[in-house]
Amino acid sequence: MVTLWTDSLELFVEYPPHVRGVPSEPWAIHLTWLDNWKPVQEGSLTLLLRGPGGAREEVVLNAPSRLGVFTATPTLSATGTWRADMTLAARGREYAIPVGQLQVFESEESLPHDVEEPPQNLIALLKEQQWSMPFQVAVTEQR
Repeated sequence: MVTLWTDSLELFVEYPPHVRGVPSEPWAIHLTWLDNWKPVQEGSLTLLLRGPGGAREEVVLNAPSRLGVFTATPTLSATGTWRADMTLAARGREYAIPVGQLQVFESEESLPHDVEEPPQNLIALLKEQQWSMPFQVAVTEQR
């Protein structure tokens, strides 16, 4: 999972572990406009993945698969660390979203199996639930 903010967008993306040469389970890429905290409803999203030895995978998603959510199932061709970046084309311009790094493993057997348990008494509020009510997210700070 990755959550980050640009000047215009909030990105929350859930993606599964990747195995070399195997199509991934779907990525759930949630995009929210910061000017009104509403889901992105239009535009195309390009997911650019760059890996070891010049490996590259580009996935163009022509529209959200559902309100605010784009889905992708990239197949990554090399084991190692990959860099993920996204570009949203909407509202008459392009918005760059630097996602970060992810690992691609050689086989299912080499996937990490140390699953982190969520904290007890955690209150979960899905992004789709947040979009249905007035909300805003901010970085905590001492005042």
